[in-house]
Amino acid sequence: MSLKAFHILFVSMAVLLCWGFACWCFTSPAAGGNPTYLAVGPAALLCGVGLIFYGFKFLQKMRRLKIR
Repeated sequence: MSLKAFHILFVSMAVLLCWGFACWCFTSPAAGGNPTYLAVGPAALLCGVGLIFYGFKFLQKMRRLKIR
């Protein structure tokens, strides 16, 4: 596996982890309306979206550099 492919896989897994954590923050019975969970959930969603933008920028850069 190339370093580029590993990087794309790693970013994809990080997005899924962020979104999974956000879902857990919103639906966890342990949260019980705790303001900490209600603040961290949207932050995790935004981190996942930011990682998607990062992934696209990374792919564009790699295409421009023509690295396989």
